[in-house]
Amino acid sequence: MAYPTQDKKIIQLQLQLADKIGKSFFDAVAIGLNNLVDGDFTFIAAFDNQKIEAKTLSICDREGLLDNFKYPISDTPTEIVDKSGTYVYPHGVHERFPENVILKEFDIEGYVAVAIRDAAKNPIGSVAVLFKKKIEHPEFIKTTVEVLSVRIKAEMERLSAERILREQQERYEFALDAGGFGLYDWNTYTDEVVFDKRFYEIIGHTPETLKPSYANWVGLVHADDYEELAVGITRRIANGKEYYGPSKLRIRDARGNYKWVQLESYSFYYDPEKKAKRNIGIIKDIDRQVNNENQLREAAKHREMLHKQIKEREERYDFALKVGELGVYDWYVKEKRTIFSPILAEMLGRNPEEFNTSFEGWLKTVHPEDRERLNWNSQEPEIHVHPIVYRLANKKGEFRWVEAHSMAIETDKDGNTVRMIGILKDIDESKRSADLLIESLEKLKQLNIELVNRENELTESQAKLIANMSALQMLNKELKESETRWAYALEGNGDGVIEWDMAHDRVFFSKRAKAILGFALETQEDRNGFLNNIHPESRDLFKHYFYISIHPPYDPFQMEVQIIDDHKQLRWIMFRGKVVETDESNKPMKMVGTVTDLSQHKLFQKELTIYEEMIKQNQSMILFTTREGVIEFVNNTTLSLLEYPMHAMIGQNISKLLPDVEIDQLLSGDHRHKLTFKSRSGKKIVSQVAFSRLVHEGDEIGYVVNGIDITEKAILEEKVTTLTVAKLKSELEAQRNQTAMTIQVQENEKQSIARELHDGVGQLLSLAKLQVDQFGDEFPGEHLGSKKNLREIIQQISSDIKGITRDLMPLSIRNLGLESGLTSLLERYNIVKEHRIKFLCKVHLDGYEPDEKTAIHIFRIAQEAINNSIKYSQATALSLMCLKLKNTLNLVVEDNGIGFDYTQQITKQNSFGLKTMNERARLIHGKLLITSAAKSGTTISLTIPLIENNDKNSRCR
Repeated sequence: MAYPTQDKKIIQLQLQLADKIGKSFFDAVAIGLNNLVDGDFTFIAAFDNQKIEAKTLSICDREGLLDNFKYPISDTPTEIVDKSGTYVYPHGVHERFPENVILKEFDIEGYVAVAIRDAAKNPIGSVAVLFKKKIEHPEFIKTTVEVLSVRIKAEMERLSAERILREQQERYEFALDAGGFGLYDWNTYTDEVVFDKRFYEIIGHTPETLKPSYANWVGLVHADDYEELAVGITRRIANGKEYYGPSKLRIRDARGNYKWVQLESYSFYYDPEKKAKRNIGIIKDIDRQVNNENQLREAAKHREMLHKQIKEREERYDFALKVGELGVYDWYVKEKRTIFSPILAEMLGRNPEEFNTSFEGWLKTVHPEDRERLNWNSQEPEIHVHPIVYRLANKKGEFRWVEAHSMAIETDKDGNTVRMIGILKDIDESKRSADLLIESLEKLKQLNIELVNRENELTESQAKLIANMSALQMLNKELKESETRWAYALEGNGDGVIEWDMAHDRVFFSKRAKAILGFALETQEDRNGFLNNIHPESRDLFKHYFYISIHPPYDPFQMEVQIIDDHKQLRWIMFRGKVVETDESNKPMKMVGTVTDLSQHKLFQKELTIYEEMIKQNQSMILFTTREGVIEFVNNTTLSLLEYPMHAMIGQNISKLLPDVEIDQLLSGDHRHKLTFKSRSGKKIVSQVAFSRLVHEGDEIGYVVNGIDITEKAILEEKVTTLTVAKLKSELEAQRNQTAMTIQVQENEKQSIARELHDGVGQLLSLAKLQVDQFGDEFPGEHLGSKKNLREIIQQISSDIKGITRDLMPLSIRNLGLESGLTSLLERYNIVKEHRIKFLCKVHLDGYEPDEKTAIHIFRIAQEAINNSIKYSQATALSLMCLKLKNTLNLVVEDNGIGFDYTQQITKQNSFGLKTMNERARLIHGKLLITSAAKSGTTISLTIPLIENNDKNSRCR
C-alpha cells in the first residue's frame, strides 16, 4: 500500500473528528485510524494513577468496535511505550513478548504505539495499531499515530477536567447534606431569593406555603430576633462586610410553632458603592441542641441548689455536734463504723480518739442488764423511735442513766438498714426537767421527720441528677459522633481540621490542614509554627482576636489571613475556631477549628468582580435568555436603549422586543444578525446582534444576546451605499483590471528579458567560451591558470543566466507541466548550499494538469513564497506540498522561521509581493490564506476549486 498518498485522508479524518467528543470521539479515532493504516486492531487506552493497569477507551478490528477491557501494563509493549514514549516493531512482536496472551492468540506480527502525555510530560495513556503481518511503512504509521495522538490527548485532558469539576460539585453537595445545612441565595438588587430543598425542610415550609422572597423569609423570624437577622445582615451589606454569623434565631414553621436555627451568610459581587449584589447563606436546625442546652442549664442550676442545701445541712449538723447538749452518734452498719460527737464522748468521760467506734465496743459500755432491753441485732438493727432509758459506763466504770433515740436514715435496695443515727441524753441529773426533755424530744422528733423528708427529697434530687447526667452523657456521645461527622464532612469539602487540647497543650493538625497551610510543622503539636507563618501585617490582629475567643463568653473566632508557605508564596486562609469544652470552673479545655484554602476563591471572586464590572460598563446591549427565549438578565445599556425598567423586561419573551422576527428560527443556532428592536415608546433600534448558546455539562441552558446600537450607522450606511456602491464597483473593477494588466505586463516583460538573456547574452557567452577554447596551447605557461579560471567564470555566468531565464520564463511548465515545474524549482534551490535550508517537496496532481495561465500563477505564488522565506524568515526547513483532492487543488508552502505580522506587513507600501500573490489567487478564483506569528513560522495555503468536465481530468474554475 502506498501510504504517502493517504495524506489527504489524514486531513479528512481530522475534519470528521472536529465536532466529536467523549466516547464517540474515541470510537471514531480508533475506526478511522485502523482503516487509514490498514491495521488489524487499533485501541486507545488510559493508564491508572499508579500506571499498573490500563483500560481501553475504544478498541476495534477490521469488522468494527469491540468490547473494552483492562490489562496489566507490566511485561507488555505498553510498558515500553510508558517509558520511551513510542514503540515501533515492524515484525516479530509476539516473539518479543511471548507471555502476552493477546499477541499470541491473535498472532500479532507488527506493533506501533505512541504514549499520550499530559502537560507535565507524564504518560496518561497510549494509542496503538496491531498488524498480523509485517509492517511495510512503519515511519508513516508512526507519524500518523503521533498526529492523531495530539487530538486524543486534548480530549483525555478535557474529560479529566470534567471529572474533577464533577467531583468538586459532588463534594460540595455531600458537605451540605452531611452537615444538615440548608442553602439560600438572595439577589439584593432584585430582592429575589432561591431556597434549596433542605432549607424548606429545616424551616418547616414548602414552596406552596412560603414563596421565595426576602420579605417572606424575614417575616418568619421571631420578633425578638428580627434585629439580629434582617437589620444585622442589611447593615453588614451596607457597610461592605462580607461574612455574617453564626447567629441563632427562631423561625416560625407552617403550624405557627417556633424552632431554633443557626445562620451564616456571605456577601459578594460589590458595586462601586460597596453594596453587595448577592448574599448566600446556610442555616442549620439547632432546635434540639438549644432545647438540650436549656435543659442542661436548668439541671445544672437545680444541682447547684441541691449542693447548696446539702452544704447548709452539713454545716448545721456539724454545728449541732459541736455545741448541742445531746450526745450524737452516726452508725454505718455495713462498715461497722460509728462516729461519736464530742458531747457523747464527754458524757462517757472519754476522748473521742480513744473510744472504740465499732458496734461491739459500744455494747460493752451498756449495763449488762440493759443490753437485752435494747434488743439490738448487728445484722438487722431495730429502729427505736420512742426513747429508751438505759445505763452507760464511763471511763471510770461508773454507770449513768441516759435516754436514747435512734433512727435508720438509709437502707439498701433490700430494705436493710445501712446507716443509723442516734441521740443520747444524760438524765442522771435531769429528772426535775423531764417535761422540758419531753418537749425537746418532740421538737427533736419533728426535726427528725423534717430531716427524713429532706433526705427523701435529696434522694429524689439525686435520682433526677443521675437521670440528667445519663442524658448529658448521651448528648456528649451524640456530640462526639456529630463532631466526627463534622470533621469528615469538612475534610470531604476540602477544609482542614485543627483540634487544640488546651488541658494538655497539644494541637492536632489533619492531613488536609497541613496541605492547606503549605509549610512543614516540626511536630504535631507545633502551634507556634502556625502563628509564626502568618503574614506580619496580620499576625498581631490575629493574636488579639484569638486571645478574645479563648476567654469567656467564648465567642467563635473567624478571620481571613495570609500565610507564608515553604516556597515564600502567600496563601489566603480562612481560620475558624470555637471553644467546645470547659471544666467546672469555666476554664477552656478544648478548641476545635478549621482552615479553608481561599486562594482560588479570592482569585475567582476577583475575576467575578472584574467580569461583573465589565458587563455593567459595557456599552453594548447584553441579554441572557432561556432556551425558550425568556429574558433572565439585561444590562443597563439595554434598559437605557429600549426605555424599559428592569422588572418590565425580566421574565418577558425576547419576541416582545423583536416583533418582526421568527424567534424559533433565530434561536436555532449561533448566528450574527442585523435586527431591529422595538423600544417601549415604539422607536426602532437597529442593532448588530450575536446569538450564542450557553452550554453547561453538555446541556443547552439558554442564550447570550450581544448587540451594538448601529441605528445611526445603518441610516448613514444606507445613504452612503446608495450613493457610492456603483462608484465602488466601478473603481474596484478598474483596479482589478489594472492589477491583472500589470501582472500580465510583468509576465510579458519577464519573457522578453528571458529571451534577450538567452538569445543575446547567452549567445555572446557561448561565443566567448569558444574563442577561449580556440586559443589552445598558445597561452604562455604562466597564463594557463588564468585561462582555466576565465573558462570557469564564463561557465558560471552561463549557468546563472540559465537559472535566471528559467525563473523569468519557466519553460518546464509549458513543456512538462506544473508538477515538473514546481519540482524543478525546489531542486534548484536545494543545490545552493549557501541557503542552509533543508527543502522538502511533495507534488502529486494525480494526472491533472491546469491550463498554462493558471499554472503560471500557481508557480509564481510558490516562487514568491519561497523567495520571501529565504530572504527574511531565517528558517532551517521549508516544505512545499501541492496536491489534487476531489474538488480542489491545494498548494501549501511552510517554513519554521521567525514569522511576521501579516496585518502590519500587508499595509506597507513596499509589500508588492504579498499583494501580487493575493491578486494572482483572485485571478484564478482561488483562496489564499497566510498564517504567521512571531517565532511560530509561516504557512501560505492556496486552495483552487475545480470543475469536473467530460474528460478524465478536471480544469480550474
